[in-house]
Amino acid sequence: MEIEQVSKGRAKQLGIEIRAKANGPNDAWIELEFKPKGELKDFVHVSLEIREGEKFLLGYSPLKEKRSNSGSIVVSFLVDRAYVEKIRLSVITGQPMNYTGHELQVKDFVDLGKLP
Repeated sequence: MEIEQVSKGRAKQLGIEIRAKANGPNDAWIELEFKPKGELKDFVHVSLEIREGEKFLLGYSPLKEKRSNSGSIVVSFLVDRAYVEKIRLSVITGQPMNYTGHELQVKDFVDLGKLP
């Protein structure tokens, strides 16, 4: 599978948004949202990985998705804020034998310091 490391600017081009909402003093809800169009039209699923540096610790795939009335795909999960820097989300698109992963490091997209 081809993997693209997605920056904030590239995420904006793709129409991907990642948000964080406080859930008490230690936890946060992380939400990823996008519309399956353009390069994301052949959406397959979103996967989650936890890594410490390059060491793989945990993976989960696929995350349960919800489809909004506007056609967006939304996935969310609850996490201890201390782990946000270790989480990567991948939006997987394509067809069997020709998948692409658009990988986003959550820490690059959310500012936990701004959460209450």
